[in-house]
Amino acid sequence: MSKDEYPIADYALIGNCETAALVNPDGGIDWLCLPAFDAPSFLGALLDRRKAGEFFIRPTGDYRVIRNYCEDTAILQTRFLGAEGWTVKLTDFFVIARAPDARFYDFTSLHPTRKLVRIVEVEDGDAVTLEARLSARPDYGRENPRWTPVDGGFECPEAAVYSSTPLELDDGDLAATFPLGRARQRDLGAPGAEPPHLQQGRRLVGLRSGSRTRADERRGGRRSMRKNPQASP
Repeated sequence: MSKDEYPIADYALIGNCETAALVNPDGGIDWLCLPAFDAPSFLGALLDRRKAGEFFIRPTGDYRVIRNYCEDTAILQTRFLGAEGWTVKLTDFFVIARAPDARFYDFTSLHPTRKLVRIVEVEDGDAVTLEARLSARPDYGRENPRWTPVDGGFECPEAAVYSSTPLELDDGDLAATFPLGRARQRDLGAPGAEPPHLQQGRRLVGLRSGSRTRADERRGGRRSMRKNPQASP
């Protein structure tokens, strides 16, 4: 099995009861349909990494990985541990909102926020160089996104991306390489998706779906050891 492939058991799942994303151990989202389960894929590296799209955030050097869900939630935490003693934490989740008067187990009163949030921060060590790349390929890889710059990020017909780290267009992808220290913050996020506890020293990345669903019209701890897939031996 090549370094670009992962056993299905290695994927973590995050979702919002409307759609879900599969996250590989190297901080890459390899499957995501927008805006709902019954929509075409926006990221589809699970089927074809080179043609169908991925969205990764990770250190540029080698690391080992520890992953877990926050207790009783679908909030995924991926920790990258470098041999030099640094630790980078990537937190992934979908924003879910419910009606103010809804009961705790009432999953029929959810608001369609459709926001995916990615927060990265350095927990230990000095500055770490990170790389982020969104290679979106809508409609199961048959299309390239038509990104348009907007205040704070980019948007296309399928989604919008907002970031506190400047993103650049690179051959149709959105990409950034940046240093991150314990006292610095990098964020990419959809409007309104920034958690109230977000503090200096983090970066947030977010996707917001931009289209309607058919439904609209009708109404813990896995551990692995690996090298950066793109790092030289």
